[in-house]
Order: sequence, then C-alpha cells, then structure tokens
Amino acid sequence: MVGCLNIGSVMRPRESLLQAEIDSLILACTAQLQVHYKRRQASDRNVITACEFLIEGLYQAWCALGHSTVLEVPLTPRAYHSSRLGTINHLRHQSVKASVTELQRLGWALVDVGYKRGDGQNVLTQLRPAGTLLARFQSLGIQWQELLPHQNAIIVRSRDRQTGIVQTIPTPDTRAVRIMRKNLREINAFLAKQAVCLHLSNSRLHALGGPTSRISIPVILTHSALRRVFSRGSLIKGGRFYGGWWEVIPSEFRPYITINGLATAEVDFREIHPRMLYILNRSAIPAGDLYDDGWRDPAHPTYDPKKEPYRTRRSLFKTAFNALLNDDTGRFRFEEADLATARRHGLTLRAIRHALFRKHPLLKQVAGTGVGLDLQFLDSQIAEHTMIILMRQGVPCLPVHDSFIVPRHQASELIKAMRSAFRAVTGHDPALKDVEDYSTDFRLSFNAEGEVDLASLRAEHSTSLHNLFNESRRKAQGRQSHSGARRPEGAPRGATYNVK
Repeated sequence: MVGCLNIGSVMRPRESLLQAEIDSLILACTAQLQVHYKRRQASDRNVITACEFLIEGLYQAWCALGHSTVLEVPLTPRAYHSSRLGTINHLRHQSVKASVTELQRLGWALVDVGYKRGDGQNVLTQLRPAGTLLARFQSLGIQWQELLPHQNAIIVRSRDRQTGIVQTIPTPDTRAVRIMRKNLREINAFLAKQAVCLHLSNSRLHALGGPTSRISIPVILTHSALRRVFSRGSLIKGGRFYGGWWEVIPSEFRPYITINGLATAEVDFREIHPRMLYILNRSAIPAGDLYDDGWRDPAHPTYDPKKEPYRTRRSLFKTAFNALLNDDTGRFRFEEADLATARRHGLTLRAIRHALFRKHPLLKQVAGTGVGLDLQFLDSQIAEHTMIILMRQGVPCLPVHDSFIVPRHQASELIKAMRSAFRAVTGHDPALKDVEDYSTDFRLSFNAEGEVDLASLRAEHSTSLHNLFNESRRKAQGRQSHSGARRPEGAPRGATYNVK
C-alpha cells in the first residue's frame, strides 16, 4: 500500500539538511511570481514558507519506511485559509501552487495532478522526488532531525447526530486547555530530541512500510510529535495522545523499538478500563482476571491468559468488553479474524456479551452509554502525568494509550511514575503487567571455530539504517553543542537544547 503524507502534516526541522535546495526553489518561485504580481514583504515570506514545507515534505515522505510514500498537496484555493478549521492555515495557496510548478520545471518532482473521481471524491495532487533532488535525498539517506511540531495540538471533534459525520470544532480557550497545551509543548519538545527507531534489519524495516505492509499510515521515524484528540465536542471525553509513529505499527514490532539506540521496556496497565469503571462507580473490583469468564478446558484446567486456549478466548472477551464501553450505537460486530476465533471456541458475540454481564452486572448498566470516552479521558490524564513525571527526570517516554515505552534500564522509574500517576488521577493503586521482553534482529554470529564473528557483526551494524539513524542524531547534536547550545533553565536533563 502506498501511503500519503499530506502537506499539512509536514513539520519543519530546527536545522535543515536541504537549505541550498530550498534557497534555489525560493529564487525560482520569486522570479515566477514577479512576472504577474508586485513584490511584497508578506508575499516573500509566504513563498519562503511554501518552499521550505515542500522540500522538507518531499524529504520526509521519501524517508518513510519502504520509500513508497508520496507527498499529497491540495492545489484548490479552498484548501487554504489563515484561520478556518479543516483547512491548511500556515501556507498560502498561490505560493504552494507556484512552488509545485517550479519543482516540476526544475525536474525535482514528478507530479500526478489531482482529479475528481466518478463517485465525487477528490484525489489530491501527489508529488514524488526526482532528478537531482532525489539524488540528494539518496546521498543523505534517512537522517534524524529535530522537527518543530505545529502549535495546535489540542483537537476537539464532534459528531453530527443525524449524518454521523465527524468534524473538528474550535478548541475553547480555557485555563484547562492552556495548561494542556503548555504540557504538550514541553513533552513534544523533549520527544523531538530523541531518536526513536526499530532494531530491525534494513530489509525488514523497509518491508514494514512497503507496498505489501498492513500499515496505511506512513512510518516516518522523525515524526514523534503528539496531539490530544477529544470527542463529542467535550474536553472531558477522549483526550488520548496520537501522532507518534510507534502507535501505528503492529504490536509485535514494539519490542524492537529503541530510544537513542538503547533497548526499551514496555509496561502496560492491567485491564485499565474495567478497573476504572469500578472505581468511578465506587464499587469493589472483582479479584482475578476481569476478562476471564470462568470457563476451563478439561485438557488444560490451569488458567493461563498467555497460553492457548485461554489467550485467544480472553482476547475476544476483552474486545467485547471494551466495545460495550465505547459503542453507543449498538452496531458493534466482530471483525472477520475475531469471528473466526469465536467460531473456533464455539462462541458468539451474544454469548460473550451475556457471560460478561453475568460476571460484571455493572457493565450491563453502562453498556451503550459511551462511557468509554469518559474512561479514555481518565487514562489520557494518567498518560499526561506519567510523561511529565518522567520528563522531569530526563527519561524519554513513548505513550501507546495505556502502556508506555522507556529505555530498558529506566523501567523501574516508569513503574513508579505509572503508579504515582494512576493514584493522582483515581485515588487508587493500579495493577500493572510484567515488563515486556525486548527483541532484536541483530544476533551474535559465530565462525567455524565457535568464536563470535566480529567482522560480520561490524559489517552488519555499519550498514544498518538503525545505526546510521542514531549516528546522524549524535552528529546533529554535536553540531548544536559546538554552536553554543545550552539547556534552558527548568528544562529536563538528559536532552540537548538549542536556544534561538
């Protein structure tokens, strides 16, 4: 599957690797526009901004794993407005259009012009790097950059009751929003300093983002900026953190994540929403696994949620439980894979629902009310607390909704932070899962004499995207430190800051 990076999602780097190319495009665009328009200072700024975002956007799209991502650029005037929601606010239509034209004229981009399909849907114009610009990208390779996130990272959405269409609405300017925005700016500034990668071989990395991948969203290793998304037009519904590329990869790849080249650990809350449901309703939490309905296989009478037949059966109950919390339309149905698993266990969705209601009468009372969004707000507050606690200690932390990933040697700090955050938000102690195992594609190899084959190991690592990506971060931060970068007062330790 070929992914698309929309120009509105491109972020500028603190220090561009492509300044010469940007300057050349600016000169070409300025010359083109001067033929038709009187030159003004504001117009010059708009051209500079458009050229920066297009060049950086082409590079970021090229850097997506698999090299199959295109840059998507709307060329209609209605897609751009300085303040209107749902449009691109930081770029101007005329400058973007001129930049696309010059990219094509210079031979730097292949342009597939957008069109309207037969069903009325718009296909946006798509750009791919070409010529000497593509050669420049290839000479750079996939490099780490500190990207500057967009300012508007608190998003509120509302669903029309009649049409079901979800739209973004204005974010209220309240004290609570200002605090959330400030916290998120600090978190994103800290995450932007880290190199988050996967300890996979080059072939597996590119396959993860290639045309046959299950992932439809581009995996761009420098895209670590988070945003909070609220639902139902309310600042107390939803609010989870999205945007980090590690959230979109299949869960089986998360053990391979590294932070600044270091092995990581992931810790998850156990049954967080069922437990919070009981806490919210001031009810005692039942003992044991909350997704266990009590069934036992005569051939395997000892319950173990990590082994069959209990593992996949429990997964069905977990999916159904959370659907009952979140589905306020009554339309939830198992996907094909879950439906096949249910048949294998001799279960139906109706039978699972009844078993859950027997075990959790409280669930029956709230099913269909959409209480899941209230629980998501609580877990988003816990996530915010956890990340801030760790950031103050200089510990980078990657959220995956109700689980967190940190450098492996700092797992104990993560566990303490998760416990502290859960108590601060709910007033109760959490239940945590065991630390997940780390994994790697780079195993020791041995020669005929049974000794470690160091030459082979060095050769494998020297060409790995993982090592080159982390090395580019070390070089970039070395350049910043030599240019007089310093850590701002009150900022977390363990990261390099460049103050301008």
